[in-house]
Amino acid sequence: MNKKVFWSKAIWPNDNIAEITCMGGWSMRGYANGFLEIASIASEKAIENKCAIDTIMPAILYNIRHSVELFLKFVLFEISEKSGHKITAEDHRIKDTFNKYKDLIRMFLETEHYMVAFSHEKWLNDFEGIINHVDAFDSDGQKTRYPTDKKGKPNLGGKAIVSTSDVYCLIEYIQSYYDEYNSRGT
Repeated sequence: MNKKVFWSKAIWPNDNIAEITCMGGWSMRGYANGFLEIASIASEKAIENKCAIDTIMPAILYNIRHSVELFLKFVLFEISEKSGHKITAEDHRIKDTFNKYKDLIRMFLETEHYMVAFSHEKWLNDFEGIINHVDAFDSDGQKTRYPTDKKGKPNLGGKAIVSTSDVYCLIEYIQSYYDEYNSRGT
């Protein structure tokens, strides 16, 4: 294939150009939303039985998990930028990272002044629930990314039964919490 994927201008008439922003932590919010949107679109196709459900579901679950990880890292980046705290998320274990910084996130959310009604404690508890839910099916970001671990042992116990409708509801639920955080009006 000789075609380039990355261009600086439209190539074809009526061509849509995506501008991918890679500006550190602030871009993580956009990436988190993008991974979740792809999961949503793919879930809709799975519900409509317009794709190979069994083969697309690991990618949907991975995108959900990766989205939550990126959104957590966006929140931590925002706290770091606004507060000056040095925050590092060394790996992909989102539950461990969340637990490590939960009190700092709470303190940050408590000190912000909101332009809209925003219950920071409820949001934080619900976000922790989302993280725990995602961590339960993929604690390290590898179980939905690969069918086996590094030693060849099957991930997800060798087989997982997943409801496409439940996955879609999870995506909608997660999106509502991203939206709530993003529209809190600080």
